Amino acid sequence: MSQKLVCNCNGTMPLDAKALGVSVHQSLCRQEVGTFIKALDSSEELVVACTQESALFSELAEQSDKPLVAPLRFVNIREVAGWTQEAKNSGPKIAALLALADTPDAEPVPVMNYASQGRLLIIGPGLQAIPLAEKVASALDVSVLCTEPSDLPIARNYPIYTGAVPKPDGYLGSFSVDWELQNPIDPEMCTRCGVCVEACPENAIDFSFQIYLEKCKSHSTCITACASIGAIAFDRVERQREAEFDLILDLRADPTMRMTQTPQGYLRLAMIHWIRHSRSISY
Repeated sequence: MSQKLVCNCNGTMPLDAKALGVSVHQSLCRQEVGTFIKALDSSEELVVACTQESALFSELAEQSDKPLVAPLRFVNIREVAGWTQEAKNSGPKIAALLALADTPDAEPVPVMNYASQGRLLIIGPGLQAIPLAEKVASALDVSVLCTEPSDLPIARNYPIYTGAVPKPDGYLGSFSVDWELQNPIDPEMCTRCGVCVEACPENAIDFSFQIYLEKCKSHSTCITACASIGAIAFDRVERQREAEFDLILDLRADPTMRMTQTPQGYLRLAMIHWIRHSRSISY
């Protein structure tokens, strides 16, 4: 237990000394300051129920010849209880505040440092993800992972991937994303020359440069047309892809990260205004 000094601030707080189990002073920071100085000689920890004059009490403690047995503590009973509209009934609250002052400080929590260089992955349907990527590409190192196909821009100004995405792993500045390439056309290799679109007799390929397998019959003309590039393979064995990112913007209607507190750096569409200013972040 600690030694507690309580003051009613010149009679402006209705404090019941008996109920609180302490002596109540009226001008501890002025005429009765000697009581505080004397309390510094005690071997008990000292709690002062006044935060307004904490600078004065701290200075007096520093000037004392005897070192304190523990750091001087302060608790605010005036603004949070004694000066409220319910002041006359706030005795239990004040008692609780004084008791709380005896609670030891919590152990410091581990510190996590975040650093981002603006490597943003936008995940979602191409119709949403690609226009958004066009808007932020000048400010961020953007990549797109299309979960649903859409016409691709002819210019390859930023990476565009396709596939199924499991739950991303990581946090701001250190996200690891794995996905599975499910379509025979690998957009990382595709130059978007359009030869496959013209060559397909079933019109199973459009300018999303993905093959609609329900239309595809022969599996041959597009492969022949793309032979020099090699972006099309129906029997591809290695389908897993992975990459590292600093930020993730998830546009899917049913995202995989649905916890109450998502990791720092994992964003939804409502926070796009924030990432526009996130080119270089360090916390």
